Amino acid sequence: MDTSTFNKGVQILLKRMESNPEEFMSDVKWNAIVEHVRKKAYRFITEEEATAVDNKLMELESQRFTNTVMSTLLKQDGPPPVSVGIPTEDFLSELQLSNGGFSGLTPLSITK
Repeated sequence: MDTSTFNKGVQILLKRMESNPEEFMSDVKWNAIVEHVRKKAYRFITEEEATAVDNKLMELESQRFTNTVMSTLLKQDGPPPVSVGIPTEDFLSELQLSNGGFSGLTPLSITK
């Protein structure tokens, strides 16, 4: 959408909504301004400008909803998953050597 003909304040508001969406989801400082534009409380706000701000706000709310759903899906009940793979150097460096082996590890015994 071409916003070049929009009021400069509306242009700035839309850019801020794009660059800092979290401010419009939790920070009350923007509530009054956004609502005034959406409801065309200022005589100079056009229908197109109000719709653009409303659509942007709907997009942000939709993204927040999606994030909430994903966060809920990723929450786990119980212990965290165990990572299986090749130990990293960081992991190995944290293990302490004692009695010729890594402490906390039981030596393997192979029997026939």
